[in-house]
Amino acid sequence: KQWYQRRVRGFKLWFCDAVDDLDAQATLVFDRAAEMKDIVAGDERFTLLYPNSPTHICFRVTGREDIDYETAVEGLRQRGSFIEYYVDYFRLVPVNPAFTVQVLKEVLDLIHDVVMTEC
Repeated sequence: KQWYQRRVRGFKLWFCDAVDDLDAQATLVFDRAAEMKDIVAGDERFTLLYPNSPTHICFRVTGREDIDYETAVEGLRQRGSFIEYYVDYFRLVPVNPAFTVQVLKEVLDLIHDVVMTEC
């Protein structure tokens, strides 16, 4: 590839950073994740995993080691909540600014209800 083709690709990233202030947006994502991790950690229904992850909120339902996560995620999707899971825990990444603390609390209630009734 020509030298100028590489610079143009890099320019797009620089331009987005300059216009959108990506540093400020990243800080908001990290701050939101930290706040939401504190909420999950303070909720006795859940066990927070990986508290040092900068963006991921990973947790299990406390006292439930036998959860069928595929069934749980399917039940959540039927109720309009699309949650990720990784083998044996749930995972949230609160990147969207519309995902507020109130929404998190509603999602946690829904996860707990689905796990306790369907799994």
